[in-house]
Amino acid sequence: MIHYLFDANSGEYSGEVNCQEHPLYKGEWLVPDNSTELAPPHTTANQVAMFKDGQWCIEADYREQTVYAKADQTELKIDTIGPLPQGYTKKKPPTKYYRFDEQSQTWQHDAEAEHQAQCATERLWAQQQLSLTDKYMMPDYPISAEQRQLVLEYRNQLRNPLRETSKDYPTQTWRPRWPSQLKALEH
Repeated sequence: MIHYLFDANSGEYSGEVNCQEHPLYKGEWLVPDNSTELAPPHTTANQVAMFKDGQWCIEADYREQTVYAKADQTELKIDTIGPLPQGYTKKKPPTKYYRFDEQSQTWQHDAEAEHQAQCATERLWAQQQLSLTDKYMMPDYPISAEQRQLVLEYRNQLRNPLRETSKDYPTQTWRPRWPSQLKALEH
């Protein structure tokens, strides 16, 4: 006689057992707790058979899968039986510059967000370069007036507001180059 096992707490199907006849009482069987003679239904991917209220049912099962918040791409590893949490998708966004489109149920590229992030990166780079060149602007730093003028021109290029108004900004082609005449100076 075959019995089908289920978890005592959740009711999740956990396998089958071939029950043995009781050695002392002929016609009686040793039946394990949390089992039933009812065969569980067939399940497919992302499903699990559950024994509840004396019968089997099928529930969604995404455990051990990672899903992504449609609002902000936050990852969530599913650890419970049930449907996907509201506001999440199994589709992984290609990069952080994608937003989920409910109508098409796909991630769509957000060019403006990517552009703004690239601009912020370039502004940070320019600020770092300005900080690195601050020492050359000190009146007692040992460089010639001509070298100081080259550093000043480089710093003005770093501050150039027209860089950000160009349609191809912020590519690295917009980054000013350290003057070749100053290669011997630390930068």
